[in-house]
Amino acid sequence: MTLSVLLSGCGWLSGSFVSVEPHQVSRQSGHTDTVTASNYREFLAALKQIIASGTEVAAVHVEEYPAKSLETGVARAVRSAMLNDPIGAYAVENIDYEIGTSSGLPAVSVAITYKRNTTELQRIRRAADTEQAKRIVANALEGYEAGIVILIGEYTKADFIQYVQDYASDHPEAVMETPQVTEAVYGNGTSRLVELIFAYQTSRDSLRRMQAQVKPIFESAKLYVSG
Repeated sequence: MTLSVLLSGCGWLSGSFVSVEPHQVSRQSGHTDTVTASNYREFLAALKQIIASGTEVAAVHVEEYPAKSLETGVARAVRSAMLNDPIGAYAVENIDYEIGTSSGLPAVSVAITYKRNTTELQRIRRAADTEQAKRIVANALEGYEAGIVILIGEYTKADFIQYVQDYASDHPEAVMETPQVTEAVYGNGTSRLVELIFAYQTSRDSLRRMQAQVKPIFESAKLYVSG
């Protein structure tokens, strides 16, 4: 996906050092209400956590992060979070950051602009692998959902558009209409986020009524054949 990265200047290199007091994200340990990072990997992990929660402004304490590599590390992490992280690539419009202090300690203030709202982030479903993702897609088809977004942990390339067509063809008792499908894949690496948008000609309520009428007929036919 084509994305623009908007970065704010850093006070370490210019000689200025500002004080920032943004909203802070809770750590999982529960011992403090701030996120800390002492190296690039920890900062990237913190940034991903902030994005996944939909937080717009946060501070990451970096008192143990080597000052000489902080600026390049933060810039690299911001780019990776927007381009490589599946949720970041899907949800983030741009990220501003500024290095300064928070509560008297070295910190990076992060301000994130999202192209998705909180509800959309909360609706992201999780699948361990592509096969599990297909089962989620099948359930969405039978429920006549308008679309679905799935974060796949172990992603293998799959033609979800063809899968939708095949599933609808193989399950006429459950899928009354094959939707038009638009597919987008976000992120790089092992994990990917897949967005599928379904467009139907018939209303959802009508399709569900048809489904309720047809299912008993198919079930009766199965009993007749098996008997």
